[in-house]
Amino acid sequence: MVKEIRAYQPPLDGLRAGYGWLIIEYRLDVPQPARLAAVAGRHKPRHEGCWWIFPERYAPEETLAGHLTFALKWEGVNLAVLHALFQVVPPDRICDAVLSAPSGSYMRRAWFLYEWLTGTTLDLPDLGKVSAVPVLDPEQQLGIEKGELSVRHRVRNNLPGTPAFCPLAYRTPAIALLQQSRLGEEARHVIGRTRADV
Repeated sequence: MVKEIRAYQPPLDGLRAGYGWLIIEYRLDVPQPARLAAVAGRHKPRHEGCWWIFPERYAPEETLAGHLTFALKWEGVNLAVLHALFQVVPPDRICDAVLSAPSGSYMRRAWFLYEWLTGTTLDLPDLGKVSAVPVLDPEQQLGIEKGELSVRHRVRNNLPGTPAFCPLAYRTPAIALLQQSRLGEEARHVIGRTRADV
């Protein structure tokens, strides 16, 4: 919750960024994310406990759009934080954030996620012809392989669920190992050799 995350200071006298900043700035009553980001120093990006520490050159603008872009780019999609954020930020502020970079891939994702989570259409025109991007970055999080194209936002909805229930998982070395083991293929092979009555 907000009180807990406020007490949980970033290492190296870092400054919160992304979801951590949004939670504090907008007093969101959400569980503390498993991953938090901070900017500090001039080192290479690295992990320290639950913190991802980025060099100061990664620091986002101190705006809704800046931290939302940072969060979606570096921390992935956190539906709990986004849902809470969209409940307290007026729609016109979300529109302003989107209009700060209307064809930018992260603002298109934020725009889509706002409308998907809230069921409310923002007062923005449909986007023109730009390359579609997936809602979930497949390098960071697990999603469905081919998602439905949202022509309005020019994003491909690869979320593995609905606004009512959509469990998300980050890619980890352990998950990568399991994917390489090809358990799905093995299961199909075994089922193919099994009699239908069994």
